[in-house]
Amino acid sequence: MRRFALAPLALLAASSSAASFTTATPGHASPAIARIDTATRAGAAHPWLATGELAPPSSRAPLAVAHDALAAHAAWATKLDLVHVETVGLPSGARVVAFEQTIGGVPVLQRGARVRVETDGRATLLSTSLEERRPASLLPSLTEKAAVAAAATLGVPANALGARLMILPTGGEPLLVYGVVGDLGAIPSRPVVLLDAHTGDVVMRWDAAKSAQKAKVFLNNPVRTPTTTEVTLTNDTAKPGLQNTFVKSFNCIDKKTVREVNFGMPVQVHTCDLLQTITPDAGGDYLDIVPELAGREDKYAELSMFFHTDRVYEHVKALGFPAAKITQLNAVANLRIPQGMQSYDLKKMADPELPLVPFDNAFFAEEDPLLSRAFDMTGDAMWFGQGTFADFGYDGDVIYHEFGHFLVSRTIKLGAGTFQDPYGLSFSPGGLNEAIADIVSFFLTDDPELGEHTTTGMGFPKGKGLRSATNAYVFPTAITGEVHQDSEPVTAAVWKTWATLDKPKKEAFQKAFLETLMTAPPGNLGYADFAELVIKTVETKVDAATGSALRASFEERGIKKDEPRVIEYVEGGVRSVVPALGIHAPGKSEMPSGKTAAFAPNLFQIGFDAKAGGVTKLKVSFAVVQRGGAFGSGTGGVLGGSRGTAFTPVLLVKTGGEPLKFTYAPLAHDATIEGTCAMAADKKSGSCEVELDVGGKWGETAPLAMMIGNAGDNGAELDAFVVENEGPPEPPAPAADPTGDDSVKSGCGCTIPGGSREGSEGAAAALALAALGLAIGSRRRRALG
Repeated sequence: MRRFALAPLALLAASSSAASFTTATPGHASPAIARIDTATRAGAAHPWLATGELAPPSSRAPLAVAHDALAAHAAWATKLDLVHVETVGLPSGARVVAFEQTIGGVPVLQRGARVRVETDGRATLLSTSLEERRPASLLPSLTEKAAVAAAATLGVPANALGARLMILPTGGEPLLVYGVVGDLGAIPSRPVVLLDAHTGDVVMRWDAAKSAQKAKVFLNNPVRTPTTTEVTLTNDTAKPGLQNTFVKSFNCIDKKTVREVNFGMPVQVHTCDLLQTITPDAGGDYLDIVPELAGREDKYAELSMFFHTDRVYEHVKALGFPAAKITQLNAVANLRIPQGMQSYDLKKMADPELPLVPFDNAFFAEEDPLLSRAFDMTGDAMWFGQGTFADFGYDGDVIYHEFGHFLVSRTIKLGAGTFQDPYGLSFSPGGLNEAIADIVSFFLTDDPELGEHTTTGMGFPKGKGLRSATNAYVFPTAITGEVHQDSEPVTAAVWKTWATLDKPKKEAFQKAFLETLMTAPPGNLGYADFAELVIKTVETKVDAATGSALRASFEERGIKKDEPRVIEYVEGGVRSVVPALGIHAPGKSEMPSGKTAAFAPNLFQIGFDAKAGGVTKLKVSFAVVQRGGAFGSGTGGVLGGSRGTAFTPVLLVKTGGEPLKFTYAPLAHDATIEGTCAMAADKKSGSCEVELDVGGKWGETAPLAMMIGNAGDNGAELDAFVVENEGPPEPPAPAADPTGDDSVKSGCGCTIPGGSREGSEGAAAALALAALGLAIGSRRRRALG
């Protein structure tokens, strides 16, 4: 639960729904006749979102209306190759016309456009995420076979999809890359790597696993609903086990099987077998299957996974989730892992006589998480651990959460890595994925606590979940870089508005939220982008008052347009809101433009009031912490972490009181100065130092913006940023007149005891000029010294 689906072009062209859009349909574009609202990101040339009456009522097909809207409100996009991939229905009866982008026939990762067309033919929403630049070359130097081999050496053995050629947007010149999705069998991971199609170098890598008849079940979980309730299962009795159109459930059974798994080299690993163990009783029911809280392979967990997955699937279908997007989802209960996996002990990992050990987590793994359109995806799965203290498959909240990740994969299709904006990097793609999954769960349970049962044995107060929608977290101080933690302000903002609504409005709000997921542009979004899209949809589909309340809720949580993410320094340092997590400093392999960047910017900036009046010295210290777990953020784990260079700090400082700003590919910034940084010999701590003249008056302060970037490929978790500031020396006091004579000497050496008004003014001017000269000279000496 914890940080190519696009077919080849020929297949798309052969599809009955495929149509290439490069120019508007002649003679049909009509001017809008109502207010048009747009949203433009800082530094962007074009709006990414337009809402209002983008095209008037029409009896024409939704695709033709979508062409009109694009031509009228995104004319720049008519020069690009957009492929129509689907038109799907929304709960309101409206249609979403979806386009995805190609360049020279090669799909562009997470780029395309969406147009909402109402039942009367009006276009009312246009969202775009498009790449206007072209790669230097569309012909790879590396073969697909060579790319698969290169990925295997990195511990990413290709699944059946092999290596797919695609274009990666970077913020500058896009890159031609091969994408490879790994298949590690029953090992709880879905590694993905993007390789430069010319050199084979790693461009990005990440783990795409997204963590967190009659029968009797816990309707939510054993804590919130401790008594089992009799329900009717909707399984297909003609098929083995528990399965239907929506879900097929499995149990992780230890048959002492040893399989070969490629972690960069072939490794023998003891894994469970995925079996369907449930059969009905003589009456055709499943009432004999009861919870076994101490069981390692109990059948109830398998039944619970089936029931709750089917329940949430039916819920979103009733809200308007399109039938065309429904695919059978595999649900695996009682997942355990081999001994020695956490410490990478190969001997223990291969020993089938050693019992499998608990897996304290749950995750969703999409078979193909790379491109944003899926064909024949039959391998998506939710994997639920048999934990040390609790069986994750018993907790309906957590099952609904993991289903939320599946819903994201079928709608908004958020990617991985970081989102690049003018103020640095953000893990908003992962944070939004987690927030949406939590929101899906509380929509169904109407309960702000998530996973009260899975916290059993973790020291949480009874009834307290893994996360709460009534949390107090606010951006930017809540930013850690761990996507579950970073999701919490988003979840809280939505819950605050949702909790005030009556039942009819709650249903309308849920439908509007689902519509938001289906009309969002493909690719990654910032937190404020997502908030704006939800607000606009709620204003239209619920009412203006609810939309205004939602905007206020987001802004209370620090989620607003062009927020620069500056945390003001306080005595003792800038520290993580969750010390055990630390603060993640992204590596270059976690950003789309990292291959050409000198360093990766951080997730936030620090606002610091430096001692003014001359040259001031700054020292920023930090320690490196290990977040822990088998699949950390580039700091180790069973897969060896990212195999690039280690965390290498970079200090940026900007004077003037304005935040640092960045552009990408190539990376550029407007810092006043870069500091000098060094890591300790044991690599567990480091510091950066800089000297600069901040101006101002001695004894006062001058505002600075600071950031610790990372010139390494790998990310790291830092405990805090502690700043020491040695200000300029105090200027000497003015020298006293040794004669004690209060009179002022004129330039001619004469004594003027009182003098005329004209004479005293001339003397005062001369004295002022002399003092100014002394001050300038003193200032220059301090600056040069």
